[in-house]
Amino acid sequence: LPCERLVVMVQYEVGEKLCARPGNEQYGILSLLRAQFADARIIRKVPAAVFWPRPKVASALVELKPRKRPDAAGYARLRQLVHVFFTHRRKRAANALGNALGVSAKQAEGWIIAAGGDPGQRPDELDYAVLQKLADHGEIAKRAHEIVNEADNRARRKAERAAKRAQWRKPRDEEE
Repeated sequence: LPCERLVVMVQYEVGEKLCARPGNEQYGILSLLRAQFADARIIRKVPAAVFWPRPKVASALVELKPRKRPDAAGYARLRQLVHVFFTHRRKRAANALGNALGVSAKQAEGWIIAAGGDPGQRPDELDYAVLQKLADHGEIAKRAHEIVNEADNRARRKAERAAKRAQWRKPRDEEE
């Protein structure tokens, strides 16, 4: 059965990140990707005093209203773009996109303007629709995909090397 509304309780800071809008300090990858699937708002802050045992943090009651299911390929492209783009979130959007994708700031600026954004803003200030248009741009999508795949490959190789080192260090009595 499709649901019209979800109400969940999460740590307050997580609720803030889930519900954040562009330009908000808490806005990031979590809130951007959530926007693909649902609208969110904090219904109320729940103080730690109402729980037993008392936690060290406050909670938030968050309402999520699902949206129409996004295109899976579009979601994947957006996820890859924000993965590389938000690593430079303190820079101007044009510089951040250029650095992330290995292109000139001038070229990145042209892409951002064509998508309806302001290249002078920071990545976390750009509207979701602008980011989706950027992610759907063929050359941007291709470059972001290559960068994310290379990062994944490096992480996989590093994990494999660590596993081999751990195997070499294994005491003989633990060997199978």
